Amino acid sequence: MNRVKAELSHNPYLLETGVKFNGREPKINSLVEKYKSRKLQSWIAKIPDIFYNEMNGWDFDLDFSGTKIDFEYLQKAFDNVGVSRESVCLFHKNEVKDAGRKSAEISKLLSWFENNPNRKFAYAGFRESNTHLFDSGYSLVAVQAPLFEPAFDEVTVENVSNIAELEQAVLENTPILFYVNERNRREFRKNLADILSREDVIAEQLFL
Repeated sequence: MNRVKAELSHNPYLLETGVKFNGREPKINSLVEKYKSRKLQSWIAKIPDIFYNEMNGWDFDLDFSGTKIDFEYLQKAFDNVGVSRESVCLFHKNEVKDAGRKSAEISKLLSWFENNPNRKFAYAGFRESNTHLFDSGYSLVAVQAPLFEPAFDEVTVENVSNIAELEQAVLENTPILFYVNERNRREFRKNLADILSREDVIAEQLFL
């Protein structure tokens, strides 16, 4: 006897999420509609409850399409609420390559174009008209840290005294470094709680 099936796909680069329950799109009033335009990791902990309600219980298969790390977070979300792998069988149906692998492949492709001129592709012009994609540096945010200069020119540091200064900033995929000592321990706890309440930040971005 075939079990009922749910499907979840997520493209973190385009922020596109697709969900089907028993081959059907979610209803208009489904909670999925509230979250599907957001980064998956910002609501992944809610998925077990949402899918439980939509599927009228456990005992279903869940096909996931997305990155390996998101699949691991999805497994952990079900583990955290005590759902066994037999009750909900998760399958990583299609893997979306992570940013590191994609970046490496793009760099390899661009190197090939640079070393193999092609009259059908004006590489030099493409590079010149898209300098913001190639020459922008990596940045990190330092909270309550002593002023310091990064060791690499490609890295920029934004020093802030508290998280409130970042209210208008987009922090997705930005490393955030907290400087903690006895004097700022209390402020650190508040800053940590505030930063983790944001939808564009996950715990893996934070460093002490």
